[in-house]
Amino acid sequence: MERILEKQPYWVVTIVFCLGLWLNANFQHRIAMAGGQGYDGKTYYAIASQLHDDLPVSTRAPFVYRLGTPFLASQLPFDILTNFQIVNAIATLAGCLLLFYWLSLFLKKKRTALILTLILMTHWSFYLRQIQYSPSTCDPMAFVFVLLLLIQLNNFIKSKKQLHALIFCCLVFIGVFFREFLIVFSLGLLFKERPFDKNKLFFIDFRKLIKGALWFLCSLVLGLLAIVATHKIGTPSDPYFSFVYALIGWINDKSIFEYINGMFNSFGPAVILIFIFWKTTKRYFSEHHEHIVLTVVGLAICWFTGGDTERFFMWFTPLTLIPIGLALEKCLAIENSKIIWIPISITTVLIFRVFWAIPHIDMENPIDHFPIFQASQQNAINLLSYHGKHIVTYFVFVEHLLIAGYVYFACRNGLLKDNSNFQKNP
Repeated sequence: MERILEKQPYWVVTIVFCLGLWLNANFQHRIAMAGGQGYDGKTYYAIASQLHDDLPVSTRAPFVYRLGTPFLASQLPFDILTNFQIVNAIATLAGCLLLFYWLSLFLKKKRTALILTLILMTHWSFYLRQIQYSPSTCDPMAFVFVLLLLIQLNNFIKSKKQLHALIFCCLVFIGVFFREFLIVFSLGLLFKERPFDKNKLFFIDFRKLIKGALWFLCSLVLGLLAIVATHKIGTPSDPYFSFVYALIGWINDKSIFEYINGMFNSFGPAVILIFIFWKTTKRYFSEHHEHIVLTVVGLAICWFTGGDTERFFMWFTPLTLIPIGLALEKCLAIENSKIIWIPISITTVLIFRVFWAIPHIDMENPIDHFPIFQASQQNAINLLSYHGKHIVTYFVFVEHLLIAGYVYFACRNGLLKDNSNFQKNP
C-alpha cells in the first residue's frame, strides 16, 4: 500500500474519482429546485440554452457574465444537464489531479499530498459530489483555473522565464470568462519578489514590488478586457444590479460566527493545526509572499461574495491545505499520536459527510433532529453556515470548538515532533 501511494498517486486519484462518480450516480439524488437545475444553476442552464439556440444571452447578473462553462455545455450533443455533467466531470478529475500535483510541490511526502487530496474529494461541497447533485455549476472549471494559475505563478517565480508570465496572463484572460474572481490572482505577480520587510517603511520594499508591477499590470489589463467582453456579450435581465452594492450588503450581512463556522465546515478540525503550529505556518508564508496576499484576498472573497461560504472556501483549498500538510509532516507525529489523529479523522468523516449523501433542501421545515456535526442533518439548508437554521448551526459550531479545543490541549501536552513549533500561550 505504501508503494502504491508513493509510486502511483495519479492512478489512485483517478480510481477514487471513478468510484465516487459511480456512487453518486447510484445513491445521490439530484437537487429538486427548478427541475434539477438548482438555485444558481438555473441561470447557467438558461445561458447554455440560449447559446445552443443562437439566442442573445440574457439572465440575472452577475451570473450572466460567467459564459465559459455554459458555452462548453452548449456545444455537446446531449441534453443541457447531461452536457453540464460531462463538462464538470472532466473538470473535476483534472482539478483533483492538478491539486495533488500542486500540493506535492510543497510537501515532502507524496503520501501527505495524496491523503489531503482524497479527503477533500469526499467533501459534500466538493465538485465530485456536485456533479450528480447540482450539475449546472461553473465552480469545477474555476477550480481548474485556480490551480493552473497557481502552478504557472510558481513556475515563473522559480524559473524567471518570461514565457511562464505570458502564459499566466493568458490564463487570467480566459479564466475570467468562467469566473470573474480569477482576476485577483494577478496580485501574485506583484508580490513574486517577496517584498514584505519589517525593516522597511510600511513593511514593504517598494523596489521589489516594482519588479513585479509590469507583468501584474499586463495580467490585470487582460483580465479587465475579459470582463468588458463578458459584459458586451451578456445582457443582465436586472439592469439595476450593482456589484459594489452587493459587496457592501454581504459585508454587513454575514457575521463572524457564520464565517468561522463555514471555515470549520469546509476544512474540518484540521484547520486548527494552522494556528497551533503557527511557527511552521509563518515559515511557509515567509518564503511565499504571493501566497500571503492571495490567501488574505481569498478569505475576504469568502466573506463578502455571497451566502454559500463553504463553496467559496473550496476555491482556495489549494492554498489552505499546504500549511495543514506542513503541520502534519513537520510538527505532528501523526503515525504515533493516535490521541490526536483518530478524533480528527472521525470528526472529519462526520463533517464532510463521507458516507452520507447530500440531503434534500426543505426551506419550510429547516430544523433537524439533534445534530452530530454535519452527518445527522437531513436537510441540506442546515449544512450551510449562512443559510442554515441558527439553532442548528450554533450547536454544530459548539461541536467544532470542542474538538478544536481538544486538539489544542492534546498538542499542548507534548505530542509533537518538534516542541519548539508550539507556543503554549499564543
